[in-house]
Amino acid sequence: MLGKSSLTNQYKINLTQKAYGDLRDIYSYIKEELHTKSSALKVIDEIENRIMLLKDYPEIGTFVKDEVLLKKGYRKLIVNNYIALYLIDDNRKIVNIIRVVYGKRDYLELV
Repeated sequence: MLGKSSLTNQYKINLTQKAYGDLRDIYSYIKEELHTKSSALKVIDEIENRIMLLKDYPEIGTFVKDEVLLKKGYRKLIVNNYIALYLIDDNRKIVNIIRVVYGKRDYLELV
């Protein structure tokens, strides 16, 4: 079993303001720069759907490699070309999505 699966053990998903902003920026970039609203919606849906899996399986993401962030418990969830950085609060049963960034971007400077 990958993680918590019963409804009583579900975690709550909390997106920080920066994570919301990241999703808005991703949508805007794809829509405006690549001129494809449908692709922008599809990418955001894929990211959101993958993040929602963390409700039942908060540990599906891997730990980040950076030692400083690793000591703080940061994990990353890869969704196509994007990375969702998050922390698990087991005591409160919350997954905090800290940032959602383009995979080739240096996310260490963003957290």
